[in-house]
Amino acid sequence: MFRKITIIGVGLIGGSLALAIKKRKLADEVWGFFRRESSRKLAERKKIVDKGTRDLKRALSSSDFVILATPVSTIISLAQEMRRMLPPGVLVTDVGSTKVKIVNALQKLFPKYVGSHPLAGSEKRGCNHAVSELFENKITIITPTSRSDKSSVTAVRRFWKHLGCKVISMSPSSHDRILSQISHLPHIA
Repeated sequence: MFRKITIIGVGLIGGSLALAIKKRKLADEVWGFFRRESSRKLAERKKIVDKGTRDLKRALSSSDFVILATPVSTIISLAQEMRRMLPPGVLVTDVGSTKVKIVNALQKLFPKYVGSHPLAGSEKRGCNHAVSELFENKITIITPTSRSDKSSVTAVRRFWKHLGCKVISMSPSSHDRILSQISHLPHIA
């Protein structure tokens, strides 16, 4: 499906993505970008990624799909940093839990960007807890807009389906409204 997928942020979600991609052979290579050397070493030792680096330019080099799996608060700034290093034809998605602000910013930076939010996770953190089955039978919401490249929307939808997800499409604002209401349900009970 892809030659090289780069995951920016290889924690629980990013690490689980890497393992799932490798298990399903969706890419020839899975690279990870890390801020901490200890995390890079752990991910390589556990074979979560094929290669890890703390050099963003090196991580992005020759990638045909980039997944931003960092905390929501860092996605936009990392994307702005990436823009100078990424050719225009690269498919880009994120896994942030809020969409309006991220989608508005990233669709201006990357012509082939489509927002994603897999409704999967754990109370645990870090790539040490990554599992390849995290996304199986889970819902992933993709948030295309009228500006989204149709072939990119199809590719992102297909990617999540190959990971075993049920994929739902909705606008970024609908996503944020619905998810904010759902997140308050435990407090009502």
